[in-house]
Amino acid sequence: MRAINDMNLPKFIQEDIFLFNALFNDLFPNTDLPESENAKLYEAIENELKNEKLIPKPEMINKAI
Repeated sequence: MRAINDMNLPKFIQEDIFLFNALFNDLFPNTDLPESENAKLYEAIENELKNEKLIPKPEMINKAI
């Protein structure tokens, strides 16, 4: 479930995310998606963006992951 979500969600435009989540919940009812275990990777990407004088936005970091 995590792979399906992580591989598809970044490809959608904002308006389609609601539809994707609705379909996902229909396919996997009453199931909580486990949290991602990318805390160290997230932090490393955030630090590199700061080193390059860029603004580390969560959306950008999540898409990179």
